[in-house]
Amino acid sequence: MPRSYQHINDYEKEILELKSQGMTLREIGKKYGFTYDQMDNFISRYNAKQRKLKAGKTINKKADHVGIMMVAYHHQFRNWINLPKCDM
Repeated sequence: MPRSYQHINDYEKEILELKSQGMTLREIGKKYGFTYDQMDNFISRYNAKQRKLKAGKTINKKADHVGIMMVAYHHQFRNWINLPKCDM
């Protein structure tokens, strides 16, 4: 009997757990009724999403660091430079 339709993301935790235990994508797919291609695409999308999240965190950390440095620089040197205000 064919399985009722389930979205592969519904099995995300189970798939990742079995993958970390060393099961192949073919074995996991057979267990849940997915093809190898579906499993491969799922893992590729999951890894891309994780890389994107990690890159975003790195960028935010760098931006925060640069922002803090700029504020510190501004406060440190604002009294040394007496520039006229420019009203436009």
